[in-house]
Amino acid sequence: MTNFAIKVDNLSKRYRIGTMDEKHDTLGGFIQSVILSPFRNYKKIKSLSTFNNNEDENIIWAIEKITFEIQHGTLLGIIGKNGAGKSTLLKILSRITAPSSGSAKINGRIASLLEVGTGFHPDLSGRENIFLNGTLLGMKKNEIMKNFNNIVDFSGVGKFIDTPIKRYSSGMRVRLAFSVAAYLEAEILLIDEVLAVGDIEFQNKCISKMEDISKQGRTILFVSHNMGAIQSICDTGLLLSNGRLDMHSDINSVLNKYVSNVDTNILEKDLNEVENRTGGKIIRIQSIKIIDTKSGNKIQNALSGQNVTIEIYFKNLSAEIIEKVNFAISFYNASMNFMFACSGRPINKLFNASPGENCVKCEIKKLPINSGRIYIGLHCDSKDQTLDNIKEAGYIDIEKGDYYGTGILPAPKKQGLLIDYNFNK
Repeated sequence: MTNFAIKVDNLSKRYRIGTMDEKHDTLGGFIQSVILSPFRNYKKIKSLSTFNNNEDENIIWAIEKITFEIQHGTLLGIIGKNGAGKSTLLKILSRITAPSSGSAKINGRIASLLEVGTGFHPDLSGRENIFLNGTLLGMKKNEIMKNFNNIVDFSGVGKFIDTPIKRYSSGMRVRLAFSVAAYLEAEILLIDEVLAVGDIEFQNKCISKMEDISKQGRTILFVSHNMGAIQSICDTGLLLSNGRLDMHSDINSVLNKYVSNVDTNILEKDLNEVENRTGGKIIRIQSIKIIDTKSGNKIQNALSGQNVTIEIYFKNLSAEIIEKVNFAISFYNASMNFMFACSGRPINKLFNASPGENCVKCEIKKLPINSGRIYIGLHCDSKDQTLDNIKEAGYIDIEKGDYYGTGILPAPKKQGLLIDYNFNK
């Protein structure tokens, strides 16, 4: 008996991109173009599906030589930058488009939610569209009728169920579309970014529903740029890069690699010549690195709740050891308003700075920032004397993460602080 839910073998999809028609400056050139256009158009149409072995500049590979296999009951997150091939992969798995080469085997009934409003008719009511969309997804009429009340209740649009879909907001349409797909008794569910238009309450509701679906042994493939949602829903992940499979592993390892793929020039900014500083005559801060504590990789992006280590590289310009040196790291929001700081003095962590190059490290457990770009300031002092101070030494971009480990993302307020707490009765 076959155990896999989806098996992809050497899957590739290529497209031929269009080129602009040549414009003619003379009447003779224009007439010649008109006469030859039927033949030229036929050649263009034929070339869209005809490829030779010689690559040309008008061919792009949306995905190339992807191979993976997942078992039933898997919660798979597919991540990658825009243009990485995520949506193309789901379209092939949904049988919307055919691959150029390779194969994708599906073992089970499949339902897909790839675009807001797909399968809806704008002039039909929500009630009519439930039956229409359910039929397109492969549901039988008695199956739709059995789940109709649950679909409406889950969507939260019951008050407008007899209103034409064209009067719904995009959020209302995705609520209804997801609700229909969620109650389809399919073994495999494909979801592409559609939850991005829902409010936080509905997103958390969908997360809980998808977790319930997975407990029934059903499989979910989820594409999203919301790293927190991916982290809270999925147990395994695929990382796509430029159409190729970069990594297939547990979700935390995949997310760590994704946020680590940054320009190292940003991470290794030279602070020697920065103008916005006080001091720097005896102790001079030279650079800062932000490290994922678990992997040891340099990062510029992190998830809230992730363990990170900040390394400060500095130079003692004197010929003597400077004793009891304190370092402090301050964090500011996008408006450069102070958020919080980590200082060695309150925890009695002072250092002796030897002449020449030095490095101190500060580990932050469970990064307590919700989301947004956070700017970092550095301060160094000894015996109440400022040795060096840089107000803006670098920055880090924070994505929403599963900070509390509950699968429920924090409220959507930007750049808020998160704290550990508990309720008891």
